[in-house]
Amino acid sequence: MLTPSLPLCPAPAEVRLGSLSVEADVLVIALETHRRAVPCPCCGHLSARVHSRYRRALADLPWHGVAVRLVLSSRRFFCDAPACARRIFTERLAATAAPYARRTERLTEALRALAFATGGEGGARLAAVLGMAASPNTLLRRIRDAVLPEPAAPRVVGLDDWAWRKGLRYGTILVDLERQCVLDLLPDREVATVAAWLAAHPGIEVVSRDRAGAYAEAVRRGAPQAMQVADRFHLVKNLGDAVQRILGRYGHLLREVAHEIADATPAAAPPAGSAVAMDAAPPRQSARPLASALEASADSRTRRLARYEQVIALRAAGATLEEIATTLGMGCATVHRWVHTDGFPERAKQRRVADAVADTIRERWTSGCHDATALWRALVADGFIGSKRTVQREIGLLGLTHAPPVRARHLTVRPPSPRHVAWLFGRGDTAGTEDDRAFLTALCARSPALATVRALARRFVQLIHERDAVGFDDWLPAAAETELRGFVRSLQSDATAVRAAFSTSWSNGQTEGQVNRLKLLKRAAFGRAGFAVLRQRVRRAA
Repeated sequence: MLTPSLPLCPAPAEVRLGSLSVEADVLVIALETHRRAVPCPCCGHLSARVHSRYRRALADLPWHGVAVRLVLSSRRFFCDAPACARRIFTERLAATAAPYARRTERLTEALRALAFATGGEGGARLAAVLGMAASPNTLLRRIRDAVLPEPAAPRVVGLDDWAWRKGLRYGTILVDLERQCVLDLLPDREVATVAAWLAAHPGIEVVSRDRAGAYAEAVRRGAPQAMQVADRFHLVKNLGDAVQRILGRYGHLLREVAHEIADATPAAAPPAGSAVAMDAAPPRQSARPLASALEASADSRTRRLARYEQVIALRAAGATLEEIATTLGMGCATVHRWVHTDGFPERAKQRRVADAVADTIRERWTSGCHDATALWRALVADGFIGSKRTVQREIGLLGLTHAPPVRARHLTVRPPSPRHVAWLFGRGDTAGTEDDRAFLTALCARSPALATVRALARRFVQLIHERDAVGFDDWLPAAAETELRGFVRSLQSDATAVRAAFSTSWSNGQTEGQVNRLKLLKRAAFGRAGFAVLRQRVRRAA
C-alpha cells in the first residue's frame, strides 16, 4: 500500500490512500477519511459518533497526462451538543475539496491559474490537452470566485482611461506607481465614479494624470489633499497638436517652399536616345489606369474646394460655425479648421513605400533598364520591400512611359505633412533627413512667425527633459505673444499640475504600460467575459 506522504494523496491530514486501479484510461484512486473526531460546522463541537458513510467522486490533477478520479469514502456524524440546531452533519474536508464540489481544491486552483493566464475559451482548450477537462464557463467562474488580496494603502496613484470600444465607451485604470501594480479598474471615467474611489483611499498624496479636465475635477473632489502631476508625455503631445494646428493654417506656404526646393534642385537630364527623351516613342503600358486615378483625385479635390468655398461664403454672411456645419452636413471640427485656415487646405500626401526608391527607379530607367520586373528584382536585392505592382505604378507616376519628364517632376513634389513638420519642430537640428532639414531652413526663412514657433517648441521640449521649472516660468510669457497663445492658455488653466510635472519625478508612463497589458487581456477574452472577469484578471496580472 502507498504511504500517505505521496503526492497522490491531496491532504494526508484528512484522507489516506486505499487502492489504485485503471478504468477506461482513467486512474481511479480510492481514499478514505481517518480522523477520529471532527468539529460540527455549526457549533464547532467535536463529535466521534458516526451516523453513516457515503461516497464522493472527485476529479484530481492528472498524472502524466492521464485523468485521475478520486473515490472518497466520507462520513456523516451526530452532533451531541444540546444547543446546536444541527443534529447530523457531513464531515468537512477543507484541504481536500469544498462541500458539494466535484473537483479537489488543488485541481480547482490549477484551473483558476490557467483561467487567469489564458481566459475562458483558450483555457478550456489547453486544459483538455493537459487532462483537466473544464468548460469555458467553469474557468470564468473560477476567475469571478477568486479572492484577491487587497492592495496596501496607496500613496502615489496614476490615473488613465482605457477603451471598451475606442471613441465610444471608456473606463478608468488606477495604478500604484510606487509598488508598480494595478489598484483597481472602474467601468467608466465619470467624475463622480473616480472621485468616490479616491475618497475611499484618504492616504493618497500624489496623483499623476493626463490633461483630461474630468480627472482633474475628480481629484479635486475626491482627494483635495493630493498633489496633481500632469504627465510629461501628454504635455509634449499637446504641444505637438498645437503646432500641427498652426502649421495647418500655413498649408499654402508648405507647398510653396516644397516647390521652391524642387525647382532649385537640378534635375538629371536623360541620355540621348533614352525612352524619356524620345517624344515619339510608343507607351510601354496603358496610361488609362493612371489617368483614371489622377482624374478621380482631381474630381475629389474639385468637390472639396467647392465645399470649402461654401463654408467661407456662409461665414462671410455671418453664419455661426454650428449653423454652417448643420447646413452643409459637416463636422464642427472640420468647419472650425477650414474657417481658421489661411487658404484652401490641401490634403497631405501620404508617404509611400516607393518614395525611397523613386530616384533609383528614374536613374535605372533612363540608363536603359526598361523591364519593370527586372527593375523590381534589382530593387528587392537592395532591400526594397514593395511589390512589383508598386514599381510599375511608380514608373507611371514618374511619367517614364507616357509623359515628358517635366511633368514627372511636378508629380513627385510632396510637401511634408503638418504633422511631420510639427514633429520636426520639437526635435534638434539633427532630426529627420537632409531633405527635412533643408525644408525647415527654407520654411523658417520664409516665415519668421514659424521660426519663432519652432524655437519655442524646441525650448519647451528641452525644459521638459531637464525638468527646469524656472525656465518654464520664463517660457510662458514669451510663448503667449506668439501663435502658441492657445497652448499657453491651456497650460495656465492647469498651472499647478503642469508646474508639478517640471519639479517631480512622477509620470504616467507606468500607467500607460498597464493600459497596454489591459488591452492584451481584453482582446484575448474576445469581449465575452464582461467587466467583472476583466477586472479580476487585470488585478491578478499586476
